[in-house]
Amino acid sequence: MRRLSARDRFSGELRAWLLGKGVPEEAADRAIAHLERRGLLNDERTAENLVEWSAGKSAKGRERLRAELTRQGADEETIERALAARDDGAELEAAVRLLQAKGFGPDQRARAARLLASRGFDEETIEAALRACLGPLDD
Repeated sequence: MRRLSARDRFSGELRAWLLGKGVPEEAADRAIAHLERRGLLNDERTAENLVEWSAGKSAKGRERLRAELTRQGADEETIERALAARDDGAELEAAVRLLQAKGFGPDQRARAARLLASRGFDEETIEAALRACLGPLDD
């Protein structure tokens, strides 16, 4: 219970932790099933909360969120549903907010693009954010 009180956890993450502490598999599975029945452990809710939090607080793209959710033990189906709930407008807004916060100038397009890529934004979102913040690319 202390492990769950710090933050929401995925059932896979909690299962791995229990097994690492020497709890037999059957007992770990029973404990997880019990917590899920009581509503204390919910992978869908955990994934949705992480995606929602990232939209409001941290500037992370879909690919970065996918990697974090995978690392924390979410299954692929849960990840896809949580990411589908995040619309493209929120993704672009997060990228623009990040660029504005960093104060990039027009001569720093490449650096700004690398930052967005490192945060998991896709090429389309990066290009749109660069146009919105730094104007169109002069040929």
